Amino acid sequence: VLQMFPNCASVAIWGSIELQTKTLDIVLAILVHELNKILAADKTIDAHRAVYMLPLKCIKIDDPQQHKLTIENAIKTYQTKFEKIRWKIYEDDKQLIITSLSDTE
Repeated sequence: VLQMFPNCASVAIWGSIELQTKTLDIVLAILVHELNKILAADKTIDAHRAVYMLPLKCIKIDDPQQHKLTIENAIKTYQTKFEKIRWKIYEDDKQLIITSLSDTE
């Protein structure tokens, strides 16, 4: 989605998606990759500023299937990983939400 729509501010995944560690690993890897591209393009930018420059601010997964991984376990497992890149993972009304801290500051 980021390659097709590089200025996309929000991604919402509706429908039947299985919540898995693989899915969240991919989301985390894509975010890290995009932040690294910003940092590589301009060596004067620090990591904190790069988060603000990333157009994507929010990813929502609506009512994911929780057979292999529950939303609560996903949050416990990935909270510190997302915080390291200044993103937050939480649940709101049966949605798993991953949002940039720059969007909440």
